[in-house]
Amino acid sequence: MSNAVGIDLGLIDFFYPSMGSPVKVPKYMRKKEKLVKRLQTKLSHAPKRTEKYYKVLNSLQKTHYRIKCQRNDFLHKEANKLLDSHNLIVHEKLNIRKMLMRPKPIQDKTSGQYLPNGANRKSGLNKSISDVGWGKFLNILNYKANERGKGIIGINPYMTSQACSQCGEIVKKSLSTRTHQCPKCGFSAHRDLNAAYNILRLGLESLGLEFVMPPIIGAA
Repeated sequence: MSNAVGIDLGLIDFFYPSMGSPVKVPKYMRKKEKLVKRLQTKLSHAPKRTEKYYKVLNSLQKTHYRIKCQRNDFLHKEANKLLDSHNLIVHEKLNIRKMLMRPKPIQDKTSGQYLPNGANRKSGLNKSISDVGWGKFLNILNYKANERGKGIIGINPYMTSQACSQCGEIVKKSLSTRTHQCPKCGFSAHRDLNAAYNILRLGLESLGLEFVMPPIIGAA
């Protein structure tokens, strides 16, 4: 199908399309994190119901509002760009709520002491996921697509990052490995581009359509 695109959502690139250039994550909240923390500290130290308290509270609320407006503007613009260029968009079905769940405590069966469970690292990841706004973006993309009569499909993302989009070989890689290199067929590409191809293929197959792989073997 012409004008169809698959998009792989991420935390480095906001999304990597199967056709076109990746869109970088703007990190609006991360950029204002120090200011927000400073205002929150001032607010906690200010006597409640005083002029100083309400002044700091107002500054904090305005900062959050600006971040929200910047993020919303970015999400709407990127959704419109995709829909202006494509008649069918295929994306991953993401369970954002599950992704944001805190890790369960790990208790040593012998000593009864609690062991490291990666909670601090997960907290940082959760901030990045919340800041990037995947869930809101997909909601915006879906309702705009419906308004404009464009096709949009959500697919199960299982193994889309690990399977070779050229031959189907499973090529396991950690999150730090940014290049997909297939030992079976030799296909090489950015891992997110490879995933975007898989996402597009699954979407087209769900419609009974064939995915034609672009001739870019050997291009990383």
